[in-house]
Amino acid sequence: DRINIPLEVVLHNPEESGNSDVIQTFARFMQSLDVFYDLDRQRQTGGLAFLPVVAPRDRIDDILNFSFLRALREAPRIIPFDPITRSFGKTFPVSLSTEDALAPDLSVAIFDGGLPSNHGLDKWVTLHDAPGVGAPIVAAQAHGLAVTSAFLFGPLAQTQPLPRPYANIDHWRVYGADDGNSDFEAFDLLDRIEDVLTSRRYDFINISLGPDYALDDDDISPWTARLDQILSTGETVATIACGNNGALDQTNGLHRVQPPSDGVNMLAVGASDSYASGWKRADYSACGPGRSPGYVKPDFLSFGGSHATPFLALSTVDPLAASGTMGTSFSAPVAMRTGAGVRAQFTEPLWAPAVKALLVHHAAGDDVHRIENGWGFLSHGLGDLVLCDDYEAHIVYQRQMPITGAVRLYLPIPDGLTGNVEIKATFCFYCDV
Repeated sequence: DRINIPLEVVLHNPEESGNSDVIQTFARFMQSLDVFYDLDRQRQTGGLAFLPVVAPRDRIDDILNFSFLRALREAPRIIPFDPITRSFGKTFPVSLSTEDALAPDLSVAIFDGGLPSNHGLDKWVTLHDAPGVGAPIVAAQAHGLAVTSAFLFGPLAQTQPLPRPYANIDHWRVYGADDGNSDFEAFDLLDRIEDVLTSRRYDFINISLGPDYALDDDDISPWTARLDQILSTGETVATIACGNNGALDQTNGLHRVQPPSDGVNMLAVGASDSYASGWKRADYSACGPGRSPGYVKPDFLSFGGSHATPFLALSTVDPLAASGTMGTSFSAPVAMRTGAGVRAQFTEPLWAPAVKALLVHHAAGDDVHRIENGWGFLSHGLGDLVLCDDYEAHIVYQRQMPITGAVRLYLPIPDGLTGNVEIKATFCFYCDV
């Protein structure tokens, strides 16, 4: 059987070099098997090397004999922009405000499929083509428009004016016409995102696309490994859609969160079916548990829409109109919008770990549904996050932690306080993985 199969190889490579003995030995081994390999696309992260190969089916068992092999899997495809995200319901006209963003100093990036021409959002959005991306695709641009709408305005309401955006956006188009025909489109897209994130700094980023395979406990995606490494500096709040595969087979784990949302330095955002008090996880929203050390995944749910309560977002331009949609693609930028809104309220800058901690801290859930909902449902109403009820105080500590030793954090107590106090604490830090 000489059918050629595109594969993703993961090797143990402790030397962290693209030209190490392990890599060179593997290359010679592939040559002996007459298997195509691409060293130019390899990437090194945390003692692992990821690279693509194209092998005849009858050579796969031979590849498995390589001593330093960690994993061998079919090269993943990028999740298509349908069917969960397809617009439905009647469209309605939308009028844009003329207000500037509330916090124009915040730097925000969305990595997605681009925007239609004449999108009308130029006041707040700068559109970039990532290096090496092909021509635009209409379906990808429609997805990018709805994702961008979710961050700028949150879920729309047909009878209400659009709210003022909290921040401006760099929208990076990372998906193009050539990608659907490439065996290794997941490598190409990651390259483009990585090029941007290693050349500039952002306060917030959102990724609502990724490789189409569910999390496996013993497996590591190059998307997760590389993004965790880039984000370990602790300067960026990253919201990642956890996937729309939640209704798939649970016995084989096909319903679990998808890379790169399993990373510990990013927030995996699932979708709720409504934002009313009777909310529950949307059926399509991927479930946990996460992989060690990030056991609680998704981190929380945000409103992502359902057939009964669709997520209303911009769907057409010239004239600008909106319609219903649903998916974790939209709950993730809504969560990022909430984080940007919290950050925009304070003159004293909140660090990325503090924003991340506040989002997780205020997610309302219970232990029973932890695997499905993470820490719970995150309201997109800012008052629920920054205002205190009577007899309640929110106290935020942020500081550099010493490499060794302990830190004592003092709790301020009002004069004359008596009786018992209930304390709920959330700690957040970024780290190498």
